[in-house]
Amino acid sequence: MSLSTTELQLHCQEIRKLSQRKKGLVVLCEGNINEIKGRVERYRRLEIFPDANFYKACIPTWWTEKRPTFVPCGDRKDVIDSYFALVNTPASSDAETNTHQAQFFAIIDLDLQPHTFSDYTVADTEALYALYYQNGTCQAIGINQHGIFITGLIYKEAYFLIPDLQPLFDNHISRIFYQGQPLNLENLYHTMAQALADDKNLRTHFQRACNRLQHIATLDLSDIAALQESWRQAFLTADEPDKSQLIYALLTIHQVKDYWQAFNTMDTLPEARFKEQLTLAIGDFYARQPPESGHHLPCFFNALSAHNI
Repeated sequence: MSLSTTELQLHCQEIRKLSQRKKGLVVLCEGNINEIKGRVERYRRLEIFPDANFYKACIPTWWTEKRPTFVPCGDRKDVIDSYFALVNTPASSDAETNTHQAQFFAIIDLDLQPHTFSDYTVADTEALYALYYQNGTCQAIGINQHGIFITGLIYKEAYFLIPDLQPLFDNHISRIFYQGQPLNLENLYHTMAQALADDKNLRTHFQRACNRLQHIATLDLSDIAALQESWRQAFLTADEPDKSQLIYALLTIHQVKDYWQAFNTMDTLPEARFKEQLTLAIGDFYARQPPESGHHLPCFFNALSAHNI
């Protein structure tokens, strides 16, 4: 449920106070904030909440001074509403004059359902995606022109499933399982492809999904069944970099949260703690990738750092 008008106003007031204390860039992100509604004292600890803790862990290792602060705001609409409320509302006191527009940014999930902007430089989230990504590759120039960054994969959780993470999963302190078997990402991608036809969100927004995949010549986009079969055939014979391109295609259009939720361990570690440890380890992986690695999140941080003045 989105924030009410009163809740949004109070939330933004606390973010302004936080930005005054931190004196650096503030990046709004998605993440459940029900626990802090009406509890002002908890705003000092916002960065330990998902998704803020993940993005904080992703801050590049070379960024050692005036590191950005991540603030969860609720769902995607809440993030967007909070961002515009912060950048469009004049400071109400002299103390707030330092919290100018350039200090506030936002990062939101792509999703398949677009969000329409009112009085913004692009029409909706899909137009923002087209601005930031060309054939799936992040274009750093976009974030230097806009304060809202959008993921190149369907959700933040898709960044937990990229093929480069297999060694991390193999060597994680807790052995990771999916449906009772040791996690194997390549097997998981086959499972995802088999589930495309049952993805209701994909069925509803199939044409939009196809628009994102037009650059992949091996995919038949005439309908979901054709997409499913052409992906399977192409994946069986693909070599790099075509194989990774096919994987990223799945992660751009298919619901992935349930796969991530199904990750578990046989250890006695509570599930919430296990997921937190794994999420932060994944964040550390991204923090160590150079901007030119091709990963979306290091590209975002590299562009964001230009505003760290």
